[in-house]
Amino acid sequence: ARLSLSHIALGHTMDDQAETILYRLGRYGGLRSLRAMVPTDGLLVRPLLCLRRVHTERYCRLEGLPFAVDRGNEYPGYARTGIRQRVLPAWEEAVPGAVEAVTRAAEVAGEVIEMLDTFVDAAEADCRRGRGLWSIARLLGLKPRMRRLVFHALLLARPGIEVSRAHVEALEELIHRPGCAEEGLGGGWKAIKTYDVLCFDLSGAPDVTEGVGEGAEPEQARLMVPGEVRWREAIVRAESGVDFYAPNGPWEAYVDERRVGDELCVRGWLPGDRVHPLGAAGSRKLQDVFADLRVPVWLRRQVPILVRGDSIVWVAGLVVAEDARIVRDTRAIVRLSVETDPGDR
Repeated sequence: ARLSLSHIALGHTMDDQAETILYRLGRYGGLRSLRAMVPTDGLLVRPLLCLRRVHTERYCRLEGLPFAVDRGNEYPGYARTGIRQRVLPAWEEAVPGAVEAVTRAAEVAGEVIEMLDTFVDAAEADCRRGRGLWSIARLLGLKPRMRRLVFHALLLARPGIEVSRAHVEALEELIHRPGCAEEGLGGGWKAIKTYDVLCFDLSGAPDVTEGVGEGAEPEQARLMVPGEVRWREAIVRAESGVDFYAPNGPWEAYVDERRVGDELCVRGWLPGDRVHPLGAAGSRKLQDVFADLRVPVWLRRQVPILVRGDSIVWVAGLVVAEDARIVRDTRAIVRLSVETDPGDR
């Protein structure tokens, strides 16, 4: 950005692609190991992936173009050096055209993975109970192969975990355990089965409840209607004058505009908070609602709460207030939504 560059071209060739695939297959295994590098990756482009290294080197010599040689690529202690100097030449000798064939396989694998990710994302979203929570019952309702793919996606979304088949099998075993249980995943992460939900916790991360107790004020943000605001790692939106539809998942709610006004406050949970859940006989302590919905204690203060004055309008992902419901004489509707970052997976 400082240099105002639109793209950065890298010199990876077909040989680098084959090396990467063989290394990842040997190191990690799994379908994604076949995908390796892609020609375009945001700012990065790799225009030489369709050429062998011998061809690019020969062209530079014929044209008198100077080029650099990374001596680190010749260090015998690196696994890639062994693949480059011994495995690939032997493979090409035994199976002529093997390097080109494996790069074609990478292209096909990339297309398959892209299509598969669409199905996995849909299955994961269907199992999601709220911010950072997944329903055990819905996970168990998936076919085992799809469930394993969902687990793999959830693990990949947590930086610091060196994802392997063993991690996926550990999650599979965890959700079948009776009662509450947890499983270490490495990188400071652990998976927690609490009541009927699955969640993940990064041990050693700052305690989001630290310093928030009786009389303390949680982090707040003003949400104009219409408008949007960032609260922690989420984007909270209010859209006015919309038509009513069935909410598209827990992160969307439709409410009566009269109950919202021109401005809402987005904040976290406070001790003593009460809410009258939609359809319930009366108001309840929000703490009790959290308990009934099996929201882990450590996660409760991360839930965005939209309030007008002292009245809760929406506990995002969980509860719409009875006072905000759409009724027969509702004249205008406001759509509330929360868009979470990929880490919320």
